[in-house]
Amino acid sequence: MVRTVGTLRGAVEDELIRIAESELPQGVALEPWGDPTDLAAELRGRATRRLGEEAADVTRIIERSVHLIEHEVAEDRRLSQPIAKHFGEALAITKFLRGFTRALAQLHKESYDPPEGADAVDWETEALSDLFWMGHLIVGEIILLLETGFAAGALARWRALRELVLRAKLVRIGGAPVARRFREHEEWRWRKQRGGTAFTGDPDADAIKVAEWESLDADLKQRYGRAFFGEYGWAHNIMRQIDPQYPEKDRPRGPLLEDVDRAVEAFGGFGAHQYGDASFAVHGSALSVCTDDAPVADIRRGPSPSDVPDVGSKTCGDLGELTRVYVSRDPDNLRMRRLVWALAAVTDTAEDGWEIVEDEAVDDDATQTSP
Repeated sequence: MVRTVGTLRGAVEDELIRIAESELPQGVALEPWGDPTDLAAELRGRATRRLGEEAADVTRIIERSVHLIEHEVAEDRRLSQPIAKHFGEALAITKFLRGFTRALAQLHKESYDPPEGADAVDWETEALSDLFWMGHLIVGEIILLLETGFAAGALARWRALRELVLRAKLVRIGGAPVARRFREHEEWRWRKQRGGTAFTGDPDADAIKVAEWESLDADLKQRYGRAFFGEYGWAHNIMRQIDPQYPEKDRPRGPLLEDVDRAVEAFGGFGAHQYGDASFAVHGSALSVCTDDAPVADIRRGPSPSDVPDVGSKTCGDLGELTRVYVSRDPDNLRMRRLVWALAAVTDTAEDGWEIVEDEAVDDDATQTSP
C-alpha cells in the first residue's frame, strides 16, 4: 500500500503544480516533468510553500484513507460470510426470479404485434415496457445491496420499485390515454431537467430548441391543466375517476404518492410503517440505518442484516407483480396466461424463501462494521 500512497501523493503534488502553472503569463510553457527545468522545480516548491501545513494534512488524509480501505475490505469479507450462510438460498431464488421475468418479458416482446401505420403508437405497451425494464434494473441493484447486508440501501431502492408497480397499475387501469400522459410527463421531466443548457454550442440553435420545448410545455398545460406538472400529475384525471376519496381541491399539483397507493392497492399498499421506513432511507435520514434497538447515537454501526429478509420478500413480490402487469395485457393469449401462472408460482417460492429465513435469528453484532 506504500506504493499506492506514494502514487496518490504524487497526484496531489501534480495538481498543485498545475495550479501554479496556471499563474504563468500566456506563452510560457514548462518542459515535461520527467525532466523538470529550474522553473518547474521553483513552481513545485512555491506550491508546497503556499500550502504549508495543509500539504502535510493532505498526505495524512491519504494515508488514513488507504488504511480505512484495507479495513473495509476485511470487514466486507467478514460480513459476507453470515449473509451467505443465512440468506444464500433466498438470494439464489431471487436471482432466478429476476432471470425468469427477463425471459418472460422478452418472449412477450417477440410475440407482440405492433399497431399498423407509420404514426401509430401503442402508448400502453411503450409505457409498461419502460416501467418493467427500469424495475428489472432496480432489482439487480437491490440484490447487490442485500448480498452485503445493506438493508437500508435496499429498502430505498425497493421504494423506487414499488412506485414503478403503482405507475404500471395506473397505466393498466387507465389504458392508452393515461399511458400517453405518463410518457409525455416523463418527457417533460427530462426537458425540465435539461433546462436551458447548451446542446450544440451554437447559441442561436440552442435558443430555437428551448423555444420548441416551451411550446411543447404550453401545449401540455392547455391540454391537461396545471395539475399535470406535479410528480403524479399525469394521473390526476384517472384518480378523479377511480378514487372517491381523492381530495381534488387539495391537489393543485396532482395526486401524491399516498393517494395513488390507496387507490391502486385496495388492501393497504405500502402500509404506514413501510412507507415511513422507505422514506427515511430514500431521503438520507439517520433513522434509516437504525434498528428498533439501535439509537441514533449508534448509526455508525453499519447495516443490519436482520432487516434483509423483509426487503427481499417485498422485492420478489413487487417484481412478480410488475412483470404480470406488463405481460398479461392480452387475455386471449393462452400461452402467455400459462406462463403468468408459472410466474406466480416462482414469485411465491421466492417470497417463501425469504419468509423462512426471516424467523431465523441473525446476530447483528457479528455483522456490524466498526467505527
